[in-house]
Amino acid sequence: MGFEKSVGKDGAIKITKAMLSMPIKWIEIDKLIIIKMMDVFEKTTLDPRDSIHISSMKEVGLSVILSEDKDFNKAEGIERIGASKCVEINN
Repeated sequence: MGFEKSVGKDGAIKITKAMLSMPIKWIEIDKLIIIKMMDVFEKTTLDPRDSIHISSMKEVGLSVILSEDKDFNKAEGIERIGASKCVEINN
């Protein structure tokens, strides 16, 4: 479930703006990432979109993801931090 569903549209906007102000590492997706994504997708229950996040993170040595998506809890070697826990939301 995306954070818009869990915190509402206004909360999602607030979280996204706060995330964009953080020192986030942006990762370019290339053919190697897609090849590694297929390996993650084939070996796990993650969907293709989550698999691409995991493969790109591992490619650059990241192990923490800021996300409301609890499917990332299933990813070996990845720690998920809930985005809504990082930003105070007053709905």
